[in-house]
Amino acid sequence: MNTSSSRSSRSSHWFLFALVVGCLIVLAPGARAEKPTAAKPSAAKPAGTNDALEAFALEDGKAAYKATRTIRVNNGVVEERTEYQSLTGEKIFTLSADYREDNLELVSYRTEDLRLGRVEEARSEGKQLVLKFQKKKGAGLKTESIDKAPQQIVGGQLAPFIKKNWDSLLAGNTLEVNLIVASRLETLVFRMKYMGEETVAGRKAAVFQVEPSSWIIRKLVNPMKYYISKDEERKILEYRGRGLVPTAEGDNLDVRVVYH
Repeated sequence: MNTSSSRSSRSSHWFLFALVVGCLIVLAPGARAEKPTAAKPSAAKPAGTNDALEAFALEDGKAAYKATRTIRVNNGVVEERTEYQSLTGEKIFTLSADYREDNLELVSYRTEDLRLGRVEEARSEGKQLVLKFQKKKGAGLKTESIDKAPQQIVGGQLAPFIKKNWDSLLAGNTLEVNLIVASRLETLVFRMKYMGEETVAGRKAAVFQVEPSSWIIRKLVNPMKYYISKDEERKILEYRGRGLVPTAEGDNLDVRVVYH
C-alpha cells in the first residue's frame, strides 16, 4: 500500500462525516449477523429513471438543499449521476457512481463539493480499489490502494444492497457490508436490519436501520434509516441520517431526504 500522508492528521470532524459510509467489525452483544446470500434480481430501477430529492435538517425541519438524480443501465453497469443544488438553485455538489447491476461490484465513484473543493474518489483497478481524497481546494491529494473484498460498496449503494437482500432482511437477518470511506482511505463495516413497517406519503414502507457494527462508533453517530415502499416498485421514499452534503461552512448535517 502507498499513502501520501499519515491518517492521524485527519480531523475528527471528517471522521464523523465519513461515518455516513463506514464502520469497524465489532458486533454488539447479542447481534446476529449473516453473510448475504446470492440474491435474485429484485424490483430494481428501470433502465432509465430520474428522481427529484429534497433534504430537510432533522433538527429543525428547515429545507437544506435539493437534488436531481439520474440512473441508467449500460451493458450491465448501473450509472448514477446526482447533482445537488442550494435552495437558490446554485450547483453545490456532484456525485457519480458506476457499479455492476448483478453483484453491485463498484467500478468507480466520485463526489465533489463545489463550495469547499472537497473530492472523494474510489476506482476499481484489477484486484484493488484505488481511493483518493482531497479535503479542500488547494490541499494535497491523498491516495491509498486497498484489496477488494465481498460486499464492498459506497454509501449510495446501500439501498440497492437492501433491495438485493430484501427477503433475507425481512426474515430477520442482520447483514453486514464493507463500506468504502474514501475520506479515510479505507473501508469500515456497517450492519443493517429490518425495523418494521410505517406509512410514508400514503404508502406502506419497510424501514431498514443501518449503523456501525462497532458499539463504540454507534455512540458517536445516529443510525441511518431507509424507508422503501413494500410494493413491487420498492422505491426509496425517505432517508434519515447524516447527509452527504455538508453546509457551506463544512459542518456535518443530519437530514431527512424525501424522494419524489
